[in-house]
Amino acid sequence: MFWIFFMVFIPGGATLGPPFMSIDTFLICAAIFAVVAFGLDCKITVTSDGVRFVRRLYGIPFYVRNGDVITSVAYDSDWDDEETASGVVVEIDGKEVHIGAGKRKAELYSGLFRYSEVYRNMQSNQAFKPTPDGAV
Repeated sequence: MFWIFFMVFIPGGATLGPPFMSIDTFLICAAIFAVVAFGLDCKITVTSDGVRFVRRLYGIPFYVRNGDVITSVAYDSDWDDEETASGVVVEIDGKEVHIGAGKRKAELYSGLFRYSEVYRNMQSNQAFKPTPDGAV
């Protein structure tokens, strides 16, 4: 696990850290990575007309996914487990979009799940009865 901290990811691939390159180069790559990482943002908008997902870098959109409906929502772990997941996977018209949510992944999951087709199908089923706290 210790050697993972010596990897700096840059757009062209991976560069090995201080044991294999100069400290100056490592610090420059780490600074560039931090500047880019702090500027990343994503926004998902759900309306009655459709769904719009936008990834932005300092407010400039660089990835947009539009769709009619959220097909499903799941945690990005192997067994759809909240504790081991690093984020949420939202399927918009059959195409998956990963949202790294960190500490707010449970809130994001429950908020988006209510707009999914899976939830609507569960509600239309006669046997569906929500729990008192509103969880599914």
